[in-house]
Amino acid sequence: MNKIGATDYGVYNTPNGRFAFRLADHNANPNNFLQDDAKINISVYVAFREFDVPESEIEYKEYKILPEIYNKDKKKVIVSIINAVSDTLNGKDFVLDKSIAELQKHKKQNQENSSYHSLSYLDKKSLYESIMYDIAKIIKSKINQLG
Repeated sequence: MNKIGATDYGVYNTPNGRFAFRLADHNANPNNFLQDDAKINISVYVAFREFDVPESEIEYKEYKILPEIYNKDKKKVIVSIINAVSDTLNGKDFVLDKSIAELQKHKKQNQENSSYHSLSYLDKKSLYESIMYDIAKIIKSKINQLG
């Protein structure tokens, strides 16, 4: 996975087409998925920050994990993300249990883009970096094991 700012991302080939996966501490600007040319676009974030985002020019699914859910059982959340990524790499759908994350499906829109600005910010940068490092390290290890 690669890191840009507070986001880790990767693009992988799967039996069902290219899979763009994003892991962050904030919701996605959907138009960033455009560069990936992927059929499957998934964003997972621990909701330390939320932004107003432009209308989507691409279809994607976004899973929002509340910080309190993550902090309550980090291992369960991390294992669930790893299993969902593994399933997707093997041609299955990416799914996180509703008890862990809220799913929002976004469809392509043809409307004027709204501005992208911060609504709120919890100053938890060091905690976030630790969480994202742990998740990215585990997912990268799992992906490497799969070949």
